[in-house]
Amino acid sequence: MLSKIISALRFLGYPEGFKNPKGETWVVKVSAESNAWQGICYGNGLFVAVAPSGTHRVMTSPDGYNWTARTAAAAKSWRNVCYGNGLFVAVASGAGANEIMTSQDGLVWTLQTNPVSPATFYGICYGAGIFVAVANSGAGDRVMTSPDGITWTLRTEAVANAWYNVCFGNGLFVAVAGSGTGNRVMTSTDGITWTARTSAGDYTWLSVCYANGFFVAVNYDGNDEQVMKSADGIIWEIVEVPYEAGVKDYLLKGICYGEGIFIAVSGREGVGDNKVLKTTDLQNWIECDVAIDQDWRNCCYGNGVFVACSVTTTANRVQVSGRQEIPNLGLGG
Repeated sequence: MLSKIISALRFLGYPEGFKNPKGETWVVKVSAESNAWQGICYGNGLFVAVAPSGTHRVMTSPDGYNWTARTAAAAKSWRNVCYGNGLFVAVASGAGANEIMTSQDGLVWTLQTNPVSPATFYGICYGAGIFVAVANSGAGDRVMTSPDGITWTLRTEAVANAWYNVCFGNGLFVAVAGSGTGNRVMTSTDGITWTARTSAGDYTWLSVCYANGFFVAVNYDGNDEQVMKSADGIIWEIVEVPYEAGVKDYLLKGICYGEGIFIAVSGREGVGDNKVLKTTDLQNWIECDVAIDQDWRNCCYGNGVFVACSVTTTANRVQVSGRQEIPNLGLGG
């Protein structure tokens, strides 16, 4: 009987010994559709992921393990999604109106009208009672804000860089960019007025988060300088990661935090090296075994698990780290 239980648990994705240390051991799960899943968040008991292509450009999961396809409000290039004030809000990079969609439950989505702009929005977050989105192109309008996710106003960025991501923490919005000279960070206390800050390096900063007293950003082209941190969002310093070309070779594209752990995911499909880094102190990094070698684009934490989404391979575009509840297998005593 024990052998049947062990076999069933392994089938469900449990490793040997049923141990799944958070962030270190990952299991691959089938995505709802083979889309390029680029944005993912957790809110109100639900994981929500969005994609710029595919028949169903939204998928949801209550546990990170089992995913269901949902119909997006429109066939837009959805890049990222966040949750705040009882609402999921996703942003698309279509450089026009109707590049926002919202949902109260993550299942049924409604298209919203943002101001017509040449900006292509990639990042979005919620904080201090306001949604903030940032763009990687445009003409003096690479930020937009909304108090409710429905009515949006264009704002002027601090400098015309390619802003890819934004987060909120400790009373401050922080955005990071992939272009610019010495100024690939900007900050704002209200999401409206922005100030350029000196980045720790002129790299392609794709993702930023705030947790445990630090803003932390990652890039994919800084070799061992793929992470920078800041206690206040203003003064930044490089955090070295264990990079070694051809041996420990990463392209970090997403970062998240949960239960005292920072997780950074890498997008180097086909190389065969590890694709996840874990740290509890932003100094010592652990290389973690991934479920499958592919281009992991983003990650988030919720419901006791870390979840990463990918833009490549066939159906296995989700990996999960964290122990799933052991199901009732009905095997008797």
